[in-house]
Amino acid sequence: MAVDLSPTMLIPGEEPPLGTCYFQSTRNAALVYVFLAMFECVILILTVYKRVHDYQDFQSGIIVTLYYDGMIYMLCILSAWK
Repeated sequence: MAVDLSPTMLIPGEEPPLGTCYFQSTRNAALVYVFLAMFECVILILTVYKRVHDYQDFQSGIIVTLYYDGMIYMLCILSAWK
């Protein structure tokens, strides 16, 4: 499956081709992403705190896996920000 990622100029009033998505935003859209990134950081910090504080000596496989995978998932989300 080939995908054309080159930008396409549209004539005003023309519909975009099927299967394409265009992101339309205002100048303040970056502010929304900053708040979202801050929220994800807070969730990550609270998850790490909960794991270290409440389950420090707990060695259940499911608990360890859930916390570890959750932290890796949040780090991946935060690392994807450009």
